[in-house]
Amino acid sequence: MLLGSDKYKSTEVEGEFARTSEIAAVVKSITGRALRVDQEVEIPDVSASLRTEPQNRYHRRAIMVVIDGSHVGYLARDDADRYHSAISKVEAAGYIPTTRARLWAVERRGWDGPTKVHARVSLALNEPHLLYPVNEPPTISYSLLPWGNAVQVTGEENHLEAIAPHVNPGSESIAIGTLHRVETTSTRGVVKQTVEVRVDGRSVGSLTATTSPHYLPTIQHLEREGHIAAAWLKIKGSPTAAQVTVQAARAPELSPEWFLAPTHVQALSTRTQ
Repeated sequence: MLLGSDKYKSTEVEGEFARTSEIAAVVKSITGRALRVDQEVEIPDVSASLRTEPQNRYHRRAIMVVIDGSHVGYLARDDADRYHSAISKVEAAGYIPTTRARLWAVERRGWDGPTKVHARVSLALNEPHLLYPVNEPPTISYSLLPWGNAVQVTGEENHLEAIAPHVNPGSESIAIGTLHRVETTSTRGVVKQTVEVRVDGRSVGSLTATTSPHYLPTIQHLEREGHIAAAWLKIKGSPTAAQVTVQAARAPELSPEWFLAPTHVQALSTRTQ
């Protein structure tokens, strides 16, 4: 599942007019009912996969849209050119790039008698460089926290060497980081716990004493289970002045289902056959 699949479905698919029989079959498979004249059907949230089609004689960088096993259209040519490299990387790693889609369809009777299916498909798609993280997931046992509201990391200016490889100059990037409990003792002997944020094992900053408690219970729970806490990070700026935010659900926001088993993401390094 590509990052951003839960966002608004605003990327329009093209070529549905040539795939109306396939779309009608998808509607029947998902809803259990065939299309009927003048009865509009909307499937607001369905899984859709993206597949490159290098054998396409009209556009070698074409990207098919597939729902419920049926080819329902293509990304627009300009979109296919922009997304081709990113989608190809996911395929090269042995996975099927997948997102969420909206499907609308209706059967209308034409002026000359026969009925015709009209359909529209739209996708939730991040920008190409935000479809997956810029680094690989941790190699040690971990569980990834769900995406959450941004929490600012502090002290990034002291860790630019570790941040620089993950910066997308002029834009932003998404990385997988890990959260670690750190204890410090003041001159008065007061022990304080804060959260250190790392990327690929290297520190990129810390959370403040105010924001750390939002994550410490989760970190401690995972420590007892033998895992480290992983989190989505958003990185902005340049190699000489970067800003990092933690995008992770806070302890009270975690659902009971999240605790049932560690949450992982797939590595995109090409797998050996």
